[in-house]
Amino acid sequence: MENSLSLFRARPQDGAAWVTGASSGIGREVAKSLAARGYRVIATARSVDKLNTLASEGKGLPGEIIAMPGDVTDETAMAQLVAQIGTEHGGLALAVFNAGLFLPARGERLSVDQFEQTFAVNVMGVVKGLVPAISAMAARGGGQVAI
Repeated sequence: MENSLSLFRARPQDGAAWVTGASSGIGREVAKSLAARGYRVIATARSVDKLNTLASEGKGLPGEIIAMPGDVTDETAMAQLVAQIGTEHGGLALAVFNAGLFLPARGERLSVDQFEQTFAVNVMGVVKGLVPAISAMAARGGGQVAI
């Protein structure tokens, strides 16, 4: 069976890098690292203030960090964000799906709601960004994804 997808390693000149969960932790550091390597980084998270701070901290780097707030659990918003990256930022070359949620669950106090919230962000949040990202990348002839 022939695979129609070939290996693609994104470079800054290929288009924008999109990082979800960019307001703190690993996502924040990935966004800064990619901007330091010359990428135009689209930083997404729910916290507008933290994203704006991150974008300010990226000033002076070879690339840039652009705050584009969004909630990974909102399928429509993720599709619109990918479309906006395509029209305003040169297309999507690299997507880093990093947004995550940890809600501690103790055996004696388990809650279905905790599991649903965790899966909504950690699993379906990836899917809701991945589907439009792959579609956009395929239309451009390539792209790279990290989960």
